[in-house]
Amino acid sequence: MHHNLIILSGQSNASGRALWEEDLLRDQAVIEAEICFDCDSISSFQGIVSSGGDFRYLQPEATKVFGPEVGLIRALMLRRVSNLAVIKFSRGATNLHTDWNPESGSGHQLYRALLDHIRTACVSLEKRGHSFSLRGLAWMQGESDSSRAADYQQHLEKFLSRLRRDLGQQTLPVVIGRVAPTYHPGREEVRMAQLAIVETDPAATWVDTDDLQRFDRIHYDAAGTFELGLRMGHALVDLWERLSLCEKSLN
Repeated sequence: MHHNLIILSGQSNASGRALWEEDLLRDQAVIEAEICFDCDSISSFQGIVSSGGDFRYLQPEATKVFGPEVGLIRALMLRRVSNLAVIKFSRGATNLHTDWNPESGSGHQLYRALLDHIRTACVSLEKRGHSFSLRGLAWMQGESDSSRAADYQQHLEKFLSRLRRDLGQQTLPVVIGRVAPTYHPGREEVRMAQLAIVETDPAATWVDTDDLQRFDRIHYDAAGTFELGLRMGHALVDLWERLSLCEKSLN
């Protein structure tokens, strides 16, 4: 089997903090998609859940929370993309200027961990005799960079450039979830930087999150998390179409 792989990464809203709701499973085929995950589920670096470097069918873990992967898979299936699998790696309350910085020698050094997780997931498919193509990155992050917002665009450009280079895909499609506005004065600058990235990167796009339902100032509830995934999935297919990717290659 040939798998279409989507990378999902970022901080807490990429991990997901909403409780799983059965009525969000509108199609049994959604939970038959596969996911290789390593993320926190309670708070930053708390309640780490992992599939152990292999793929599993999409199901809630013991913590009963979920992230944008459910809506993402649902949207892609609606757009007739088949043989889907998600590689998910995320940690809450982490910043791009240090934690996700490919060149950082301090912080949590998550860039290397992300890259290792992606490679481990790909090797697990190869061991099963399956082939794969990396089709895109869904990135939901930025809240923790509000205090150093002036450098966010530069750090995100560096992150995406390095990831594409290390994965051997210079035009890997990227969909960015624009962080929601908040009381922090630097948040608007982060939001503007995310849009600026899209304006200069033809292989990137963004989705709005301002109207998504939240249960606190930052985290999306179940409906909001599901909708975030839906928007990311549809935006990714729209981006593929703009980039003139062959539709047959996604089936």
